Amino acid sequence: MKPSGMPYSEMKPEDMLVLTDDGKVIEGEHTPSVDTAAHLYIYKQRPEIRGIVHTHSNYATSFAALGQEIPPIVTSVSDMF
Repeated sequence: MKPSGMPYSEMKPEDMLVLTDDGKVIEGEHTPSVDTAAHLYIYKQRPEIRGIVHTHSNYATSFAALGQEIPPIVTSVSDMF
């Protein structure tokens, strides 16, 4: 898990955290992201999910705020389907 409040530009691999399935830090020295609870909820509800990529990119956020799907109009997205 990403540390809370740490800019990506300042992060090093050793800044990442390893947590138990109830959110206890078992590796790392920082406080976990405020999104930890949401990630843990997804893992508990969907045990087949083994990893989460969480982004706040401008375009993905805009589509989500509008409640719209991101259409597969470029090869990199279309290839996934």
